[in-house]
Amino acid sequence: MYIIGNTDTYSNVPMWQKVIDMLRAKNCVGPSLDLCCPQHMYTTIQVKQPDDFAKFSPEGGCQEACKDRLPDCGHRCQARCHSRAMHEVFRCEKPCQRRHTPCDHACQKPTCGEDCGRCMVVLNNVRLSCGHSKDKVHCYLTQDLDAIQCRVVVDKMVPGCGHIIQVHCSQDVNRDTYRCPIPCSTALTCGHTCPGTCGRCDVEDIQGDPASKHFKCDKACGRQFGTCNHVCPKRCHDGSDCGLCMSNCEVRNIIIFH
Repeated sequence: MYIIGNTDTYSNVPMWQKVIDMLRAKNCVGPSLDLCCPQHMYTTIQVKQPDDFAKFSPEGGCQEACKDRLPDCGHRCQARCHSRAMHEVFRCEKPCQRRHTPCDHACQKPTCGEDCGRCMVVLNNVRLSCGHSKDKVHCYLTQDLDAIQCRVVVDKMVPGCGHIIQVHCSQDVNRDTYRCPIPCSTALTCGHTCPGTCGRCDVEDIQGDPASKHFKCDKACGRQFGTCNHVCPKRCHDGSDCGLCMSNCEVRNIIIFH
């Protein structure tokens, strides 16, 4: 135990007076307490008030510069003297000098303490696996050329229907989930063309054989009423009666005088 400062506050209490007398006998009462920095053994910190700990040793060290190097990069630590625990998590603020592998591009992060991450250098005229070239490709993507989407429009034949369509080069029309986008040309029983597409209408039955499942007609009926010149405006309703015409009558009353 060591007592700093005025002891009059405690001397009125008999128990504390005995403690103070014992400490004085061992020269343990004084105006300040000398602390030794664990990193700088010859640096003394004099503490007189409770706030002095935060003032003179805010990070568990002293006011001198940290003398150690950082474990990850080897740069000299730029912070003030601090505890070993803080040193292990300190992030270096010097410019990063590391290089990415295998491209050997310099790290683009502003400080050494940041994770270099992926190489974001932009490359032009990158030769893809398909033979086309592409600009503005981040360097890290070139490590797997097959994963880069080629946006060049080319002609491809859809298996099964044989339609020739224009798609991006990277679009795989041979996969099972691909559906031909060519409009269906089948005439429905109502006389209108099916509103579906080739890939949506041509399906397989339970046995896996080719089958057709056309979409319901979405056009207007258009049939002419028998009692007027109007046409049915309803959605196509093949096989059922159009009903009565609900449009305003265009016939005017004519008065004949004799």
